[in-house]
Amino acid sequence: MAIRFNLNRNFITSVSPASLVLAPGTQETIWITYNSTGYEAGSYEQDLTCLTNHPEVPELFLHNVMHVENQNQAGFSGYVTDAATGYAINEAKVKVGDHQVFTNANGYYELPLEPGSYNVTFSKNGYQSVIVEDTTAVAGFSTISVQLGGFYFIAGQVFAGDTPIETGFGYGYKMIEGEVVDIYADMIGGEGWFEFSGLSQAQYIIKAEPSPNSVYYGDYLPTYFGDVLHWEDASVIDLMQSTDDAHIHLIAAVSSPAGPGIISGIVENGSKSADVAVILQNPGQNSVAITYTAADGTFAFNDLAYGTYEIFAEIPGIAVVPQVIVLDETNPVAGDIRMLIIDNEIIFLGIAQSEIFRNIPAVYPNPVKEKANIVVNLKKPGQVSISVADLSGKVVLTENYFISDQKQIAINVESLAAGMYMLRFESQGEVFMQKLIKE
Repeated sequence: MAIRFNLNRNFITSVSPASLVLAPGTQETIWITYNSTGYEAGSYEQDLTCLTNHPEVPELFLHNVMHVENQNQAGFSGYVTDAATGYAINEAKVKVGDHQVFTNANGYYELPLEPGSYNVTFSKNGYQSVIVEDTTAVAGFSTISVQLGGFYFIAGQVFAGDTPIETGFGYGYKMIEGEVVDIYADMIGGEGWFEFSGLSQAQYIIKAEPSPNSVYYGDYLPTYFGDVLHWEDASVIDLMQSTDDAHIHLIAAVSSPAGPGIISGIVENGSKSADVAVILQNPGQNSVAITYTAADGTFAFNDLAYGTYEIFAEIPGIAVVPQVIVLDETNPVAGDIRMLIIDNEIIFLGIAQSEIFRNIPAVYPNPVKEKANIVVNLKKPGQVSISVADLSGKVVLTENYFISDQKQIAINVESLAAGMYMLRFESQGEVFMQKLIKE
């Protein structure tokens, strides 16, 4: 294909090569020379005509823009683009005080100003504004290029088993550095759909639950995106663009075999805390149940079989480590479980009554591959027995130590099969349990 450039001289002064023959499957670099002599500060546009002997494409127009800067003029220049796509944003407003300009089709702007320090605001309908603070305009244009993020939505379906729930509630939690900073709520409509719109770029977690008049109420539990019960285990949505696949499969409530056991207690926040969700799990029996605190902050799980349970209060944004409780013939009732909400954490107060343990033994890393480090701190010297049992109750490892104050112990669990185990600490008649996960 023969090519020739028809140069109507303006600010483009030369094209090299001005004509050529381009063989099939080949390419050629064309050099275009600009000259700004005689042009005042501003932006100038010019089309360069490319003539060909191709019958279907006899000519092409190459659009060129020349930006001329006045070296004695201060101000800002740059490009405004879409954060999600990288495309130029046309007619975005760039404002400093009473001075403002709008970007062109290429997203480019120039804003002349006196030399000095300014706050520059970039805005556009449908996008979040960006403010660049305390930036200096010097002689010649200082470059500030920004990306604007839009407003997005999170949507998804909520399922009970394989069936979308017919009515319920959805909750969205905006997170900053792991803390909940904003909460959204939405009714779940037809076919189990929920939607949160008008969201900025940020991290979010989502929760859903059946409403009291749903046929699934009581049979399925409040569940976070990622199909988990605790907000710290939820899958975080790092929202950079809209998504409609934040689907949630509600976790079914599964009762444990009936028995004579009782677990009860109170949740406090300086005063009594009502309507706080308390979750009780028995991993060995694959059971999970939920109850809510009464007006005086109390809760109770009755008719429980003997076994090992985990209990925690579930409040989005409030961290908690589940407490392990063992019910057996000797101790069929755990009736004084006290949870105190302090700032962004829930702590169990049972350790305060311990005459032996200064605090609950710490285990790390957890999950563990080879060696688990355990820190035991006693109020008075004594023998401590540490045992590891699987979920059936079979003891797979036992160690004994004499500890006078605080001691760090390393236990080798490399030979254990992957799965969940229970660590049992016993000293002078007192027992504490901790969960251990082997990778």
